[in-house]
Amino acid sequence: MLVKQLTRVRTKLSQTPSYLIGSHCVALSQREDHCNICNGLILWVGILLDINTLLEDLRPQDSRGREGRILTMPFLRGETSVDLTIYLSFLDEVDNWLLNQLASSDRFKGDLPKGITVPTDVGCVMSLIRSICCGVRNGEVGDLEAVKWIHQICSFLSKIELDRPDLVNTANAEFIKFEQDLSTALPLRSDPEVAGILDEMNKLARIHLKHWTPEPFLPQHGPGATANTDVKCWYDKYTHMRQDCRVAYLLGRSNLGTETDYCPWLLSEKSTRTSRFIAVPKTWKKLRGISAEPVELQFYQQGIRRSIDTMFSSSHYWRQRVDLHDQSISGNLALLGSMTGSFATIDLSAASDSVTLELVKEVFKGTPLLYWLLGTRCTHTICGSQVVRIKKFAPMGSATCFPVECIVFTLAAQVASDRVRIPALHNSETIRVFGDDIIIDYFSAAYLVELLQKLGFRVNTRKSFLTGKFREACGVEAYRGVAVQPLRYKRLGSNLNTWTPQREDVSAAISYSNSLYERGFRTTRAYLTHSILHSRLKVGKKTMPLGPYISTTFSGEKGSLISPNPTNFNRLLKFRMEPPQDASVPWYQVRLVRSIGFRVRIPSWRDGSAIADLFSWQKYHEWQLRHQPGLIDYEKMWEKGWIDLGVSNTYDQRVPLGSVIVPTLKWVPWCEDDNLS
Repeated sequence: MLVKQLTRVRTKLSQTPSYLIGSHCVALSQREDHCNICNGLILWVGILLDINTLLEDLRPQDSRGREGRILTMPFLRGETSVDLTIYLSFLDEVDNWLLNQLASSDRFKGDLPKGITVPTDVGCVMSLIRSICCGVRNGEVGDLEAVKWIHQICSFLSKIELDRPDLVNTANAEFIKFEQDLSTALPLRSDPEVAGILDEMNKLARIHLKHWTPEPFLPQHGPGATANTDVKCWYDKYTHMRQDCRVAYLLGRSNLGTETDYCPWLLSEKSTRTSRFIAVPKTWKKLRGISAEPVELQFYQQGIRRSIDTMFSSSHYWRQRVDLHDQSISGNLALLGSMTGSFATIDLSAASDSVTLELVKEVFKGTPLLYWLLGTRCTHTICGSQVVRIKKFAPMGSATCFPVECIVFTLAAQVASDRVRIPALHNSETIRVFGDDIIIDYFSAAYLVELLQKLGFRVNTRKSFLTGKFREACGVEAYRGVAVQPLRYKRLGSNLNTWTPQREDVSAAISYSNSLYERGFRTTRAYLTHSILHSRLKVGKKTMPLGPYISTTFSGEKGSLISPNPTNFNRLLKFRMEPPQDASVPWYQVRLVRSIGFRVRIPSWRDGSAIADLFSWQKYHEWQLRHQPGLIDYEKMWEKGWIDLGVSNTYDQRVPLGSVIVPTLKWVPWCEDDNLS
């Protein structure tokens, strides 16, 4: 019954004239963003209903009429324009209150939130939160369940992705102000204590980076946009590369050939070494600044990133502390730290912008990596109408930004641990770094915070946890040894009732459905699953239902939906047998299922044209680079030429600039563990 009610509410939401977020108005004519907001709101309402149902089983005396009040909240009626800023700010305020409670004590005691302005339209939401808190105080609700529920209610919409043109000027101003502050800051070595810290970090860098080498060198084009706005696709990136004297010097110095060896189509023009500042969505109230690098510099930056990655995986020292491909160790340490208090998690604000050029020169001085870092970085950035000489080492968007962050913070944590640790007590160190997510042993944490602040970094006190029983790192939020991270909504830009979905919408909807099931939100999951299975997808010239091509399993692996009764769904799937390659395997054990995947395609061209010939030469040239002797390929990008629905959206799976994603039907192996029919 609740699923039908959610569908009716969704119909009303789709008629809302506009949504106001800050000073930006999302009108009904802005179909994608308007649908995204409607989808987020209806799923949030479904979660409220599910939590209320779960709470009814524990506190039936305090649930009268709340379900009806949730479904009839005024902003769900779809009659007038809605100012979402009021409600989103309220949820953020309650969530901050909860995290402060968890950071200051070992157990959530169910104290009621005080001093928070509650919008009239969402009084039933605060009533639900207060009921959860009262249940904790009365012993009717466990503190773990209470933390999960309140955190989920308040965080679900916190990262909704929306275009916020009203914030672009603010982001530009903040970028310029940040650079001005860096240019007027005192030199790091003006403070003798900071000078001592830099000397220790540099000593460690000389030891653990002395074996770094760029060979085998494989530069390549990244998937994103570049500083040159004329570059529209992968093909254009090769034809717009310019010469760069610093890169040419580095290649010759390391006996790696010349620039024309890596790009035979090099232009005669010289590189300006100027990037372009872009503001992209981060949360509903904030944009993230990234840098679109010059095409010739980002090409070589990818080669340096790969060589640093090789060092991380081959060096015993770095392998214990950094892994660019696996965050699970950091997540497990966060869980352990929340249970025992043995590890602290530290998060930084504007970490990449705070890694200054001066700091990189001091830390990497005397290492073979320094020349390559300086030789492939931009010196200027276009921000709005201004050209700014940047004092930071490299903004987000540079391929070397993230690994350099990892090295700098690892060395800083090592210095803090070495200064504080007492070997006689046998208190061994633990350091794990992934970008600006730092995990360190508890006895070094406070000193590391102090050390980072002296180096010019800003510690995010809201997301750093040194005491208490709550920890957060790399997407894992742990409370007393249990993962309590909420499901956060980002984007579903298609109408869930009349779907013609894109690849991102299909994979995201399946992921959301499985996450809802794992958290026990059955009503919301049933509503979303019904929408997925009854949607239709255009494959080639045909429009076909999506349901018969999505498998259902107990585990939810390989892009399937989780279900306690998967055979009820799988009866619509199409199977076939295939002769095995191994003669020892019976033919009837090799079973394939018809599934939907998505293929990357480049824009078409006419066979025999100049573009087609040049494209073929570019592909052959890139194949030669990828098959150098001794090269280890960590990025098997689109290895099969297509991806499953369940593949997460990691860096290696980003769609290259100018390429398009088209749905395709594929026969894929049906594992015996998932064969439940």
